[in-house]
Amino acid sequence: MVAQSNRSKRVAIYCRVSTASQEDGSSLETQEAACRAFVAEHGWNVIDMYREVFTGAELFDRPQLGKLREAIRRREVDVVVAHALDRLTRNQAHLGVILSEADYAGVAIEFVTERLEDTPEGRLLQSVRGFVAEVERLKIAERTVRGRRARAQAGKLLPGKAAPYGYRWRDANRAALDIDPIDGPVVQRIFQEVIQGNTIRGIALQLTAESIPTATGGDRWSSSTIYTLLKRRAYTGEAVAWRYGSEKIKGGKLRILVRPEVEHVALPVGTIPPLVTPTVFDGVQQLLVRNREQAVRNNRNPEATLLRGGYARCGTCGTALNTSTKKSGEFYRHNSRACDRHG
Repeated sequence: MVAQSNRSKRVAIYCRVSTASQEDGSSLETQEAACRAFVAEHGWNVIDMYREVFTGAELFDRPQLGKLREAIRRREVDVVVAHALDRLTRNQAHLGVILSEADYAGVAIEFVTERLEDTPEGRLLQSVRGFVAEVERLKIAERTVRGRRARAQAGKLLPGKAAPYGYRWRDANRAALDIDPIDGPVVQRIFQEVIQGNTIRGIALQLTAESIPTATGGDRWSSSTIYTLLKRRAYTGEAVAWRYGSEKIKGGKLRILVRPEVEHVALPVGTIPPLVTPTVFDGVQQLLVRNREQAVRNNRNPEATLLRGGYARCGTCGTALNTSTKKSGEFYRHNSRACDRHG
């Protein structure tokens, strides 16, 4: 039994012969009969017929095919049926044009005597389609990059999904920032507490205890969130666009890269109002470096640090190993779910 969705498909049949009396016996009538039988077998509905006697090679000189292509572009049909691939065209470039138009309009092309993907032309076309799609993808990416760089050179920020924590967009154009009256003071407080000697972990715990929302609206601050915030030089009012780029790495993830300094675009003064002075920012950076060095010197279990950092991996499955400290102060490796060769 034919599905209801198939019955509703609108079909255009295209038949073509080179001369009025085709030598191979494939007349317009026999092609039409075979196509109609094919359509009936699938339970589709013929809404139009295109019959052409044409021997030339030019795609644009075939009036009936031109009308069919126009119907495809207007999405007036769901399926085009021809007797064979060479009845539609013998030219692979022309075939690529027709199929690309059909693909774009969501129209299927079917042949009575062969499946397109099983023919040499079809296999070639699959490669061509992939190549065309890749070229189009690269063109889109290039246009996007060009547009973003032009925006930066016009003195405008490159807007992300949200304004950086502590700021809000100045207007709907999102070309500049203003200090957020609620979140801005939180940023200033974090920098001041580091200067005063408070630890990042202590600051995170205190903000969480006070139920101060994070940048994402959460209620739990982490040390890594605080650390990332403290490294953001834009809080000094330094507005630079085109500083960062990205590249895809294994697993489809994106890696953030710092572009060469010659590619950076300095934005006008006032684009980002400062939340902290450069002196405070630089002082915090020095404290972060000093604290990190002290943590390394005071670490009683450097091996555990390597494990926690993902530097040690299972020789069998490659999974990063981690640790847990026992009461005795020793550490051990947890079993990995990936394999049972270590524990």
